[in-house]
Amino acid sequence: MSLKDVEQMYALHSKFYDITRWLFVWNRNKAINKLELNEGNTVLVVGCGTGYGFDKILEQIGRNGKIIGIDYSKHMLGKARQKVQKNKWNNVELIQADAAYYKTKNVDAVLYSYSITMIPEWQKSLRNSYDALNKGGKLVIVDFGEIKTPLLKQLLNWNFRKHNVDNHLNLRKELVNYFDEVDVTQYCFGYNFILMAIK
Repeated sequence: MSLKDVEQMYALHSKFYDITRWLFVWNRNKAINKLELNEGNTVLVVGCGTGYGFDKILEQIGRNGKIIGIDYSKHMLGKARQKVQKNKWNNVELIQADAAYYKTKNVDAVLYSYSITMIPEWQKSLRNSYDALNKGGKLVIVDFGEIKTPLLKQLLNWNFRKHNVDNHLNLRKELVNYFDEVDVTQYCFGYNFILMAIK
């Protein structure tokens, strides 16, 4: 998997992403709720894609809050910019960047929504997210896990590899090295999970 592979895939997938992903990308709103956002919060969305979920985040942080959305794919960011302009979201900043090298500060929450498993240097990205968070800030990841059912496991793992998804990351083992609290909840026999870490 490389960032070039990801960019090539999303050059095509960006055209129909929003109308198809609801079929197999689950628990995104639940992940946003896990952030427990407040009015005025700043939220970093890593791998923001087309901006799915921005509306729900903005409902919670209000006009005084801010979303910083980063993504490597210019095609996905193009769709996100269309949403931002259409809805006149003046408190959303979109940045094309490699998550392993993007750094910022004074963030209250970080969200990875079906993105960490497609970031080649995912450890660096997580460390940057930790450094960006204020003390007491939350990091939430929702993504594909390892399903337990043998036949489905083989089929899904083949599909994940085809789409540059590495669903075998040991995120908890990595995050307990620097976060104070790390909790992982699995859903649908391991098909996906939500991880929450508190700085």
